[in-house]
Amino acid sequence: MSCDAFDRFRGEDSRFKETLARDVRGMLQLFQVAHLGTPSEDIMDEALSFTRNHLESLDGHNASSAIAPHLFKHIQNALYIPRYGNIEVLVAREYISYYEQDESHNEIILKFAKLNFNFCQFLCIQEIETLTRWWKDLDLASKLPHIRDRVVECHFMSLGAYFEQQYSLGRIIVAKITMIVVVVDDTYDAYATLI
Repeated sequence: MSCDAFDRFRGEDSRFKETLARDVRGMLQLFQVAHLGTPSEDIMDEALSFTRNHLESLDGHNASSAIAPHLFKHIQNALYIPRYGNIEVLVAREYISYYEQDESHNEIILKFAKLNFNFCQFLCIQEIETLTRWWKDLDLASKLPHIRDRVVECHFMSLGAYFEQQYSLGRIIVAKITMIVVVVDDTYDAYATLI
């Protein structure tokens, strides 16, 4: 989609309309979308600056009482780590708790979202069990006592690249490769010397 679609939010002076600041949810969505811009899209940089300034101004005590507490927390989290700079599993978990507190939520969608998240969580537990079994079968800890046991951390890192459920094998492979790299790194840290 062309970023020219954002031109309708601009006034005659080519700046974003101040009336947009009244819609807090819209500002939050525009803030999240503005992170998807490329370096050559100046309008996305302007949208990011505009929305960040207005969302940060909500951080005051007077403004926080005017909006719902769960929406205020959602804004704070977005300002800290934007959605597209975060791991999708964490974004989903955070959004489920936010959506649950929203008055206009749909119970069926919320129930399916929770079921889907629980299924993903169960799948991750199975993958970690597979990785732990593989790691124990290698028995590297007894052969190389200086290495760190980083099964869960390596699996969590693989969620950043392959967060969708169907990529279970991809997550396991990336986690195994990362674990081997950690072994090599720990070995260099333990035995490498400066020349």
